[in-house]
Amino acid sequence: MATPNRDQGNDKFAFCIKGGSIDDFNAGIPDRVGHPHPNLGEGMKDEHTEMGDSDIEFTTGNYSITTTPKREYELVISGGADTDLTADAFKGTGAVRVLRPLSWYGKFDETGRLITGKDGKSIVRTTPDVVVKARLRLHEVVAVILYTGPMYWIWNTVLRGKEACPPIQWTVWERCVKHRNLYSSSLHILGSAIKKIQQSGVGLREDMMLYRGLSGGKLPEQMFKPDEHGRLGMAEYGVTSTTSNLGVAIEYSGANAGKMATVLAVRTTQVDSAACLTDFSQYPYEKEFLWLALSYVQLIKGREEIIASEHGQLVRILHVTINANARTLTIEELEAQRKMIVVPMLNLMHTAMCQNLDNYASTEEFKRRLHLDWHADEFGPGKKRDFLQRIKDEALERVQFFTTKSPEWFLVNHNLGHAVACGLALPKLAEDKLTLWLFEKTLQLSRFRSCHPRTHTTTQTRLPARMLTHTLRPNDIIEFPSRNSSSHHGVSVNACFSSFVHPTRAPANTRTVYLRARIMPTLRPLTASSWRGDESC
Repeated sequence: MATPNRDQGNDKFAFCIKGGSIDDFNAGIPDRVGHPHPNLGEGMKDEHTEMGDSDIEFTTGNYSITTTPKREYELVISGGADTDLTADAFKGTGAVRVLRPLSWYGKFDETGRLITGKDGKSIVRTTPDVVVKARLRLHEVVAVILYTGPMYWIWNTVLRGKEACPPIQWTVWERCVKHRNLYSSSLHILGSAIKKIQQSGVGLREDMMLYRGLSGGKLPEQMFKPDEHGRLGMAEYGVTSTTSNLGVAIEYSGANAGKMATVLAVRTTQVDSAACLTDFSQYPYEKEFLWLALSYVQLIKGREEIIASEHGQLVRILHVTINANARTLTIEELEAQRKMIVVPMLNLMHTAMCQNLDNYASTEEFKRRLHLDWHADEFGPGKKRDFLQRIKDEALERVQFFTTKSPEWFLVNHNLGHAVACGLALPKLAEDKLTLWLFEKTLQLSRFRSCHPRTHTTTQTRLPARMLTHTLRPNDIIEFPSRNSSSHHGVSVNACFSSFVHPTRAPANTRTVYLRARIMPTLRPLTASSWRGDESC
């Protein structure tokens, strides 16, 4: 049976604290490890199996386990298959490391979501309530299990950085920096899991006491001395492990080394609480409760007491408050970030385009051109409004096309780039249509028919050949008016494109042509290449 190494610093429940400021608390995880891979699950897998340090061994401070990131990841994914770590008979009996197969936690679909029945319950009988209530995804289950094993040693080292780690962990920090592997995706997934488990309340009760041992018993100065703004306390860079078992915290605190042991005690609240990891822990006897990285710790003045442990050691208990870092994002919020950036951008671009159209409609240039349009009188003063509104509506349809897409759709880089390009093209769409009407005096407002970009009906618009030079594509059809009848005959762009590049070579009757496009609205922007493909827009 493995036993904790009480002489090592920086164990899960005991370490010499050095924390950050309130600014670090407000900045959150991205400021420490950067942003995650768009595909979080793939990112976590690659961080453990495909990076330069994936096969480099490390030894943990507790239990002195020597392993590698790749080995740990494969152990968790396999549920400890072909090892002696799956003996459920030893669950909860001492410091025995055990793993369960991932199928024990439920059946998950290809997106990692738990499959449930009509009653909302898991279709797997053994699924813990916390997985259902917290709506954990498979990646989150894997991350929590990984943390409760040896990987906590590396993950917390990365979060704390060299400045907040004891010398024993400097080599771990240096190897992560050398191989440019800060486990960003893994730590963001872990943060999501902690937040969702904490919010579910499973395994917690209000006013519950949790404990954390301090090796050496020395707190940083910032806990006692206010900063320049009069603020006390520190942001704990790492993920804070606490236990509901005071004896475990004392065991980890260094009391058996003959020192005065120091233990932090925190009382949970409905808002500030930890995540109960009993159903996931590789060491269930530890009764581990996890706080989000960069949570803020403050001493409660006058709340200090000295007690004797069951082995006769003196233990100093310091009561603190811990404010959970609410800036940590869940997986769902992380996946929605791209859409939350792009869709508001598209709406802003559309709003600005509409304002510009309204402003331009009040200019003298627009009024003079309207006066030349004989259809303006035929259709009445509302025709101008209809003309401008159709431009706005066509642009709005493009915005709405992306608004209805799922957050996962934006995780594909091609889709993200396409949405951004379409947004940037909106002003050009309106500008081109206005320019066409303003400078081609033969065009009347009645020629601008409403068009829907996603319908596959034929749309005919009378366009000057010289204005089509940069917008035609090989799959478009050009219709030339016949000399002897009102009918039209079609010519592919491939056959006549050179005539538009060299207008002098065009037939005499092609000064004005008809464009029939399958997808594109009345007039495409000059950046037509960004709209390529029937299914891309």
